[in-house]
Amino acid sequence: MFEGKRGFRRLSCLRGLRGLRGLKGRKGRKGRKGRKGLKGLKGLKGLKYPGNYGLQK
Repeated sequence: MFEGKRGFRRLSCLRGLRGLRGLKGRKGRKGRKGRKGLKGLKGLKGLKYPGNYGLQK
């Protein structure tokens, strides 16, 4: 679906994340929460490959 520069943009859970937009704040590749490993982001449970977002399964 969301093939980006890096292949990992395929999201299964579009609702929780609103695509990648939800994750990306105004900056950086993974936005505001990216540096901290995205703890506590709701909707990441539905991702097929949580590892890409720095989450353990």
